[in-house]
Amino acid sequence: MKITTQALLAMCLLLAAGFARATAPETPKLSLAYIPISNFLTAYVAKDQGYFTAHGLDVTLIPINQGNTGVAGIVSKSVELSTPTPTTFLQAVDNGVDLVIVAATHTYPTPNKVGLLVSTTGDITAAKDLVGKKVGINGIGGMQFVLLQEWLIKHGVNPKSITFVEISFPQMADALQAKQVDAVTISEPFYQRVISSKIGRMLADLQADIPAGTLGTMYVSTGEWAKKNPGTIAALRASLEDATRFIKTNPETAKKSLITYAQMSEQLLQLVNVPSVTVAAAPSQMKFWIDLMDQQQLTTGTIDPQSIIAP
Repeated sequence: MKITTQALLAMCLLLAAGFARATAPETPKLSLAYIPISNFLTAYVAKDQGYFTAHGLDVTLIPINQGNTGVAGIVSKSVELSTPTPTTFLQAVDNGVDLVIVAATHTYPTPNKVGLLVSTTGDITAAKDLVGKKVGINGIGGMQFVLLQEWLIKHGVNPKSITFVEISFPQMADALQAKQVDAVTISEPFYQRVISSKIGRMLADLQADIPAGTLGTMYVSTGEWAKKNPGTIAALRASLEDATRFIKTNPETAKKSLITYAQMSEQLLQLVNVPSVTVAAAPSQMKFWIDLMDQQQLTTGTIDPQSIIAP
C-alpha cells in the first residue's frame, strides 16, 4: 500500500502528540523548599535561565532554615520537593517516612567548604579544647552534626562532652562574634562570610574524609508522589541537566543566581566556588552516609539504597 507524504506527516504528528502527552509533567506547578546555600545552584540556574519553563514546569523556590522543615513540608503536602541533607533524609526514612531521591545536587569532592570554625579571638586549637564548650549547628542530626561527631570521635573526644546549640546558618556569624557559642559548623556562602570578616577561623574541614563520588545534598519527594509523577520527575531532571551544562560552561554567570537565592553579596560571590554539580543519583553513592549513620546509631534498621532512589 502506498502511503502519501501527507498521510505520513499526519502519522508523525499524531505520534509526536502522543509522546508529548505521555511525557508531559503530571504536576507542572511545583514548590521546592530549599536551604539558601550554594549546593542547590542547579535549581537556581534552572529557574533563572528558564529551563524549568522550557520543560513545562512552573517551579516556586521557597527558602527554609533546616532540612527537617522541608521534610515536614513534603510530608504535609505543602510543598512537592525539598532539599534535605543525606543524614536528615536517612533518619526520616528510618523512621518510616516515605521519601525518595528524585535527583542529586552535587557529589564529593566539592570546592565549597563545610567547616568547623572557631573564634579568631579564642584559644581553641584542637578537638580536646571543645570539651565543655558550646558548638552551633544548623540542626541536630543534620549533615554537619554527623560529620562533626565523626571528627570528634576520631580525635578522641566524646560528643556528649559538648553542648550543641541549633542556630540557623545566617545567624552563626553573629552568634560566634557575640560569644554565644564557641564554634560553629557552617556551609557556603555563610562559611566565607565568617572567614572574610575575620570573625572565625577553620579548626577542621569536615568534608576531608568523604569518599569521592558520594552524594551531597539532594532533591527529594515522597515515594507516593514520585510514583504518580514520572513525567514531572523526567521534566525536573531534564531541567537540572540543562542547568548543569550551563553551570559548567558559564560558571561565573551561573554564580550570579546565588545573589538572589542564597542572599549573597557581589563581593562574597567572588570568594565562593561552583559546586561539583550533577543530577543522576546511584545507590552506591549513599553507602558512606548509610554506614556512618549506622556507626553512630542514628538509624535503627538496615536501609536498602536501591529503595530510596526514584526510577
